[in-house]
Amino acid sequence: MMKRILSVMMAVMLVFSMTACSAKKQTAETDATASASKKNGEAESVSTEMEGSSEQNETAENKTVNLELMPLEEALAELGLEEQPKSVAITSLSASRLAYKLGLPIAAIPDTIAKEIEELSTLPTLGTAHTPNYEQIVAVDADLVLFEAMFKDSANDVITEQNIPAYFVNCNLYDNVLHVVEVLGVAFGKEDVVKEIITDYNTRTAEALAMAEGREAPSVMILFGSTQSYMIGSEYTFLGDLAKKLGAVNITGAMGIDDATAKGGFLPLSEENAIAANPDYILCLGHGSEEMQALFEEKFTKNEAWSGVTAIKEGNIVYLDSSLFGTNGGIHAIDSLSALAEILYQ
Repeated sequence: MMKRILSVMMAVMLVFSMTACSAKKQTAETDATASASKKNGEAESVSTEMEGSSEQNETAENKTVNLELMPLEEALAELGLEEQPKSVAITSLSASRLAYKLGLPIAAIPDTIAKEIEELSTLPTLGTAHTPNYEQIVAVDADLVLFEAMFKDSANDVITEQNIPAYFVNCNLYDNVLHVVEVLGVAFGKEDVVKEIITDYNTRTAEALAMAEGREAPSVMILFGSTQSYMIGSEYTFLGDLAKKLGAVNITGAMGIDDATAKGGFLPLSEENAIAANPDYILCLGHGSEEMQALFEEKFTKNEAWSGVTAIKEGNIVYLDSSLFGTNGGIHAIDSLSALAEILYQ
């Protein structure tokens, strides 16, 4: 009788042991699934806990293979095409860099990219993003022509009249960049490159966001200047969007600028209101770096009221590199996010 009781007890203990092991395994699998990014095109988070173990690193590597991209039909529909394109002509510097990174079959380029990428220097040129050469665009006869979205209103009539197969590239916000990468990459059959880019973005985005984790959110003022005028950037600018993604607080709210107005992007500067908002950082963005830096510095010294602003007192006036922080984003947007994270949180 005693032997039978012991046998029953051992069987019960074995069942509990197997159940516990199964639960642990299921929990581990659930945690691994949750740590991976869901789809990708929006540079959402890859888990910030991916730094140590080889198991976690393996999860990150597998993400490149497991990404689900949009179907070809969806990409072609967004581009307004019925079949896969074989050539692309480009009118802007930013779109050229993106297309080159993807390895697209580029047929013509804007004047501004030839000096930067020697491999493209022998291609026909199409003017600039501001003043595209439509006669040359038509002559190139590419399957697709990339324009900057900010010039859509001025270009639309000519494009319609000339029946140009145009796509307006909108990289004004951080997450838009990966969407454009996906649309163009899928349309041109560059899915493997798209997955590599998205994986890199997701991983480095998580690293940048980790720098801000647990830190007090700084307030920022984005000052855009030219020799003619100064503007203040809201969170709806590329730089403002980067700052927001990193948890920084744009002073446009403290200045009483409502959301509808803020959507205008760059707004006229009110020095009095900006000074009263007392930003922790002043991020200066201008054309012609050395000349503009001198003009920015003059502005801050000419009006004595600026001397009491936290950013001035603590030496947190940052003159940004225009190659990383333009008024529009592009394929280097992840470099911009990483650089800004270091500025605000290092």
